[in-house]
Amino acid sequence: MDVEFNILQALKDISSYTIPFMAIMGFLAYIIKPVRMRISSFIKKYANTDKQNKEIEELRQTHEADIDKITQEQENKFAEMIDKQNKQWEKVNEKLDFLIEENKADAERTELYNKIHICTLRNRIVNIYFKYLDEEYIKSFEKQLLIEHYELYKSKVLNGNGYIDEIYKTLMDKKVKL
Repeated sequence: MDVEFNILQALKDISSYTIPFMAIMGFLAYIIKPVRMRISSFIKKYANTDKQNKEIEELRQTHEADIDKITQEQENKFAEMIDKQNKQWEKVNEKLDFLIEENKADAERTELYNKIHICTLRNRIVNIYFKYLDEEYIKSFEKQLLIEHYELYKSKVLNGNGYIDEIYKTLMDKKVKL
């Protein structure tokens, strides 16, 4: 259960850092390369004369406001996308937190049920022991019941302690009566 919790927590932590980073890198690749390519082609085409250089500068100044406007619009859209993605991840994280807590509660309930079963089985074995303590024989169905209870008590799931071992050995040594 701790391993599952750790894996879920690690996935949650990784996802909270990965998505914004990938979104920023995508945005930068989307915006910067086309703008750079356009400016570079303009410069290469008209770089031979002063008049052309002047025109390029004028074009740059003229379109700088447009570029800034487009850049701002793209930044705003990008910010909205990031906000939307963050809200979705918050919902996912909330669901994961809920599932983790539910898993912990299930584990606690299972542990409690196991303790109850151990106590119940121990009590039944002890009752059989005291019922046949002074007897030379034990009834076959009670011996079968004793074996079943003991196997459950000592199982890997319940992992009962050694308290019952001596009682079990004593009862197993008794003769069976039909």
